[in-house]
Order: sequence, then C-alpha cells, then structure tokens
Amino acid sequence: MDSCAQLLLITCPSRWPRLPALGEACLKAYLEANEIRTDVLDLNNYCYSFVNDELKRLWELPVYPAFSAGLWNHLEKKYRFEFESILSAIIAHPAKTVGLSVWHSSKIFSQKLALYVRQHAPEKRIVAGGPEVTLSSLEKNFSAGNDFFYADYCIAGEGEYNLLNLLTKLLQTNVNYYDFLETDPDSLPAPDYRQIFPKPYRYPNTRPVWMSRGCIRRCAFCVEHALTKRYRQKRPEAVVRELNALHSLHGVNHVIFYDSLINGNIRLFEEFLDRMIDARTAVKWEGQLLIRPDMPARLYGKMKQAGCYNLFIGLESGCDRILSAMRKGFSTNDAQDCFKACSDAQLHFEVSLIAGFPTETQADFESTLDFLKKNARVIPKIAQVNPFMPLAVSPLLKDSGKQVICESPDLVLTRVQRIVDVCRSNGIAVTPAYVNNLMAQTAGFDTETGSMIIH
Repeated sequence: MDSCAQLLLITCPSRWPRLPALGEACLKAYLEANEIRTDVLDLNNYCYSFVNDELKRLWELPVYPAFSAGLWNHLEKKYRFEFESILSAIIAHPAKTVGLSVWHSSKIFSQKLALYVRQHAPEKRIVAGGPEVTLSSLEKNFSAGNDFFYADYCIAGEGEYNLLNLLTKLLQTNVNYYDFLETDPDSLPAPDYRQIFPKPYRYPNTRPVWMSRGCIRRCAFCVEHALTKRYRQKRPEAVVRELNALHSLHGVNHVIFYDSLINGNIRLFEEFLDRMIDARTAVKWEGQLLIRPDMPARLYGKMKQAGCYNLFIGLESGCDRILSAMRKGFSTNDAQDCFKACSDAQLHFEVSLIAGFPTETQADFESTLDFLKKNARVIPKIAQVNPFMPLAVSPLLKDSGKQVICESPDLVLTRVQRIVDVCRSNGIAVTPAYVNNLMAQTAGFDTETGSMIIH
C-alpha cells in the first residue's frame, strides 16, 4: 500500500475473476505517469478467493443482476470476518478519493460499497465511471445526481484524460460530471497490474491487453459503439514492445486482447503481425476477429506464425437476411471463406450465435442450422449460443423507439437447444457453460444459501 496514494481504484464484484481488470490497470499506469499516486484493489478477486466453489460458479456467469444485488448481503452473513476485514482496509486507506469502475454486473455492489464508505469515511470523495455510467449517460432521462446519487463525480467514456482532469482540478471546481474526452492511444503507457492485497488469479501467467479502442461496425444489437466515439489503434511497435516486456519482466506467456476487434485497421494489423513474427515474440495471444471480405488471405497464416492460438468470431446467424438485419457487414459466403481460411492456417477459433433475433422466421433459423451442417468440417467450436437480449442504447432499440417484438422465450430456448444438438451431431464442440448463460439475467439469488433461484 502506498501511504501517499491520492486515489484508490476498486474493482467491485461481480466481474469475470480469472484475470485482473484491464481498465483499472490502464488508469493506474496513466495517472502515475502524471504524478497521481494510485492504488488498485481488486475487491472482486479478493472476495472470490474466499468463497465456496458453488458461489465461484455463479460468480462467473456474465449477466446475473440478482447475484450482484444479493452478494453484499450474502458475504456479510456467511463470510463476515473476511468481508469486514477488507472493508476496514478500504476505510483505513490513506487516499482521499475512491474510484469505482461500474459495470452492469457490479452496479448494486458498487452502490453499497459507496454508501458504506460514506458512512464510515465521509471525508472521502467517490468517483463513478465505467461502462454502466457511460451507457446510462446516453439514456434520455439520465441524471448523474439521480442514477449515481452515491458518487460525488461521474465520468462517462474513457477514463484517463477525464480522471486526470478531475483529480488535478478537484478543489477548484463544482463540476460533478465529465463526458467523453477521448485518449490518443499512443500517448498511453502500458497497463500497470500492481495491486494492494492481491490474490492469485486462475491464469497467473496471462494478462488482458489492448491494441485498439472502439469498433468500425454498428451492429444492431450491440452497444460497443456507444462506449467510445470512434475507432483508434496503437502503433504496432508499441504493442509488440509491451508484450515483450510482459514476458521478460513478469513471466507472462499468454495475453488476451480485449479489443472489440483486432483487425479494425487491416494495414496496422498486418504490421503488428509482421513485427511479432520478426521479433519471435514468445507470448501467445487470442482476440476477437471481425469477418471482413476485404481481409487478405495471407493474414491468416501470419496470425498463426505470430503466435495466435485462438480467435473469437461473432457469426450470430447463418442466414443472410438476418445478418443484414443485424448490420453485421458480411454475408454467409464471407463467413464461410473466413472459417475455411482459419482452418487452412490451422487457427483454432470459436463462434457465437444468437437465436430469436427480431423478425427471425423459422425458415431463417433453418438456414442457420444448414450453414452449421455445411461448414461443420471447418468450425471447431461454438463459444456461445444465447437468446437475443435487447439492450437499451443499441441501434435496434434506438431506431425502433424501443418497440421491439421478440419471439416467445420457449420458442427461442427450443432454437438454442436445436443449435446445440445440430452442432454436437455434426462434430462441432460446444462450450456448455456458455449455452443460455445470459438467461441468468432473469434468475434470482438466495442470499441465505448462496444459490440460484430459477423463475
């Protein structure tokens, strides 16, 4: 712990616990480079480390609001000593400002922590930022003072410039809301993963990294475009230098690019691959690949040479009409070409699918099944199969005035199961934990027993 720390950044539950949070590591590095002493506490992983295995399983579900809402009370009841010990350490921390990166899955817990800090250390200022603040700020009736009443300050958009601006002017301004000051990627230092009270991660030799921010697409169901205003990418030499430093200084041998897509700028992406190959970098990597008909075939082989061991590809549908409605920017023929190129280059990849997208007919759905059967030889794995979930600031809901007609849940769940059955009968692997994993959105959580309640 830094006795001179000015800021304590806290990652609240519940978040994916297998790796450290990338956002907080980026903020720490940038702020310290600008002489703002910063500590990071991964409260998410700290609490995850002392709970039982069943609670750990629920913790890893990506969208489970009732779990986040009830987790604080459960920890107070069943893990009182461990939980109160770390809360006391937060109160005793010397920093006068506490920063919370708020996600949908951590919104309720973040609020309860902020209120706890207010009660026990009223002199501390609380800053709320992160995806939940950003997306909420785009809602028609957003009010920082109402939606995030527990925070003294709110930041929407990327945090680096905004947070530095806030902290350096904290005593000279009454402004409590900072909005969308975007960063120049090449002005940012490499993430700093140092923490206070650290606990081991499941993947100790893996780190999350980034080479770009934003997305070049505006998929109808997605809100990624709302988190940043435009697509920007780091210089490839800086990315390669960062990966080499992670390996030589910290023993990191795998990284996961958290970018929305790694091939948003094909010219820079190829330069990154060439530099990785030339440097013979020992770090293996994975990331999300966009299906692009304009991507040269040679890049697939280069990805393999450059250390790529896995790709996540958002297919979502095997029907051209639905792909067009989704605004995916590619056709089923483009997807087929991409998958074959990956297979020819011996690149492992996983795809995601959405069942029940608005206007999807039975014939459209059958087209998806036919696509999977036809391409089973080159598709190694289905990473996710989920029902369509409407998101408030997605283009689909904004364009339709939030009047979206969805298929009945029973029909959609039947389609999800048919996708799984077709994949398994045709030799395509399926990740069981990520089939219908978004359905926890409607499940309850028993704070007494720590178990899921299915409605």
